[in-house]
Amino acid sequence: GMVTQNDAGQTVLVSADNTCTVPNISSDPNATGAMFLPTYIPDEYEGDENGDLPTAMDRVAEGYFEIIEMATFPGDTSTSGTLRYAVKHDSDGVPRNCDVAVSLNEHRIDGDLLYPENANETVSFTHAGSTFTANFDSPTGGLFGNTAVINVLRGTYKPFEMTALDTVDVHGFGESGDGTTLFFSQNEDTNADLLEYTRDEGLKAAKNDELQYWDLPDLSTMTSGAVDDPLRHLEAVNASLMVSSVMNEYVVDETINAGTDWVVTFPTKKFHVTDGNFPEGHEDDPDIDAIHFEGNNDDVIPPFTVAFNENLGQACEPVNFRIFDREEREETPEQPSGVGFSPGLPTAPDVTSLCFEMNVVSINDAETAEDLTMPSSVLGGTTTRQNIQIEQLDGDHGWMILDLTAEGAKDGLPALGFMAIDIINTGVVDGEALRNYGGTWNHRYEREDFSFDFLRGD
Repeated sequence: GMVTQNDAGQTVLVSADNTCTVPNISSDPNATGAMFLPTYIPDEYEGDENGDLPTAMDRVAEGYFEIIEMATFPGDTSTSGTLRYAVKHDSDGVPRNCDVAVSLNEHRIDGDLLYPENANETVSFTHAGSTFTANFDSPTGGLFGNTAVINVLRGTYKPFEMTALDTVDVHGFGESGDGTTLFFSQNEDTNADLLEYTRDEGLKAAKNDELQYWDLPDLSTMTSGAVDDPLRHLEAVNASLMVSSVMNEYVVDETINAGTDWVVTFPTKKFHVTDGNFPEGHEDDPDIDAIHFEGNNDDVIPPFTVAFNENLGQACEPVNFRIFDREEREETPEQPSGVGFSPGLPTAPDVTSLCFEMNVVSINDAETAEDLTMPSSVLGGTTTRQNIQIEQLDGDHGWMILDLTAEGAKDGLPALGFMAIDIINTGVVDGEALRNYGGTWNHRYEREDFSFDFLRGD
């Protein structure tokens, strides 16, 4: 598959293979079915009169994606009348009948669409007047994948590995158990029982506790029968991703037109920074702190420390960068943050912070450092981007440490990401091939000892 933009500038997911999907994912970016829409982004995030805030469509143009295995369908692929037989590719490389999967997605049991409560055994359903069966079983794992960022105009291709999480027996909680299905019909209907399958309190509040089937699963949805609480499952996911610091390199050599962007992603941040209970009428309340809602930081679930700011649509988590060149010299600016970081917090511009779930950090991006509404030179980030300006070091190559402990104030954060570079040859003449280069390297991490109880506090 590929994430791109259609003729209207909207973000869409397209695919050129024949695999059955619900909804259908077309190879045509202008077709309907897999468009990224700002369905849950409130109207107040539609930017402001000064252009200082991103629009809702800006927000869905940058981010990250998750692929969650919901179930497996065991059985013989040569036996007709089953979902497995219908969606299996034939000798021509085409599934026999993808419409059968659509019928399963619309099937109801006692009035309810399918979700883990009723999609955990053999389900009989009808399609075009015939009866089919789907044998639901728990995910088996083994998913892997690779991703690349393509810049067509520059002719660069930057691949990076996806991070895989596997559910195992939860011995860390003193229990063990078989996996369970995570199948949810991808449908707009609501069901009160769905509230039990997620810790996303912000989403619940935004939808008045009326979740739709297609809201799930997420990273807090329980994958083991031994865990019946999404908060406990979230704890296990965080433990898998918890790091105290992130390390990688940079290249900003102007003689080869090199540029560097770091990507730092906090996949579980949304579950931590809002309890969904924001004060009404905050727009005109002078007592509301510009960084966060006064008092709401007590409701943030560790290890994150700053509540979601409904005014800005951000939750700016303090971090610290240390920068070294190739000869072990360290950048030591006078700013409290340790680096020239832009933009900082609205009322504390010298504080280094990362404000989104997915953040793009540029290094010495001279073209756009003065105007952060311009895209970063390597990955084209705008809404989520920030820039580090290295002022003292003479070297154009080096490495950095991103401290996620706030200098010891916390154990770290669940984080992952990579570094991307471009080297642009401006000496190409007519008739010559482009000689531009790009590359990516996954971050390296340090981990501190931490307790599993940092979520539950017990």
